Amino acid sequence: MEAGGQVVTFSSGPDRVNGHLARPVGAGLFPALVVVHEIHGLTEHIRDVARRFAAGGYVGLALDLYGREGPPQPQALGDAAARNAFVASLPDRRLVGDVQAAVAFLRSLPEVRRDRVGVVGFCMGGTVTLLSACHTPDLAAAVVFYGGRLIYKEITENKPASPVDLVGHIRCPMLCLYGGADASVPLPDIERLRDTLEKHRKTFEFKIYPGAPHAFFNDTREFYRPDEARDAWQRTLRFLEKHLRH
Repeated sequence: MEAGGQVVTFSSGPDRVNGHLARPVGAGLFPALVVVHEIHGLTEHIRDVARRFAAGGYVGLALDLYGREGPPQPQALGDAAARNAFVASLPDRRLVGDVQAAVAFLRSLPEVRRDRVGVVGFCMGGTVTLLSACHTPDLAAAVVFYGGRLIYKEITENKPASPVDLVGHIRCPMLCLYGGADASVPLPDIERLRDTLEKHRKTFEFKIYPGAPHAFFNDTREFYRPDEARDAWQRTLRFLEKHLRH
């Protein structure tokens, strides 16, 4: 057990992956969310986000995408080239597969409404959330907090298609939350995502916070912006109330 939740393990293809599961108090059937972490991995902040969702009546599963190779070393996180190389080494197919396995695990729980499972992701996990929405037709909703790369600089076996080019496959409602001063995601790329969602007539909500940096929601980092974070959280709760509770 962990404070406010428990460690769970489930199958993803031939592998076993871990997560931090937080349940609402009381009995009943609840909607559920996979919470996908930033590049830093399954930190206490991400576990806390899962617990916040549980306090709001959602079964929250904070997924660990790094159970195989471990998280990036601190020196890699501080170097843009090393950070980009680490992300490039992670196959999109595997990342999406882990999210889909987490969705299946949540649906196996007796307290979860099988038709009301969504995904929320931050930073790199925002990109994984967007990709998961493109490849998982039966998601009920997806929320992207400042997703990372929207347009890949290079198409590789690990990264076979830019997320923005897959948007036409999305079937679930989307909420996208970005900082207008995000140094990691260029504003033109953010606007292209919004325009592409519009072009394909997807059901979506989109908010760009002027002057907000990357990771503005993370209250453990120097980029935290309390006003924008509070507004983004309220938007998220309203969006999930609309699409996961009804």
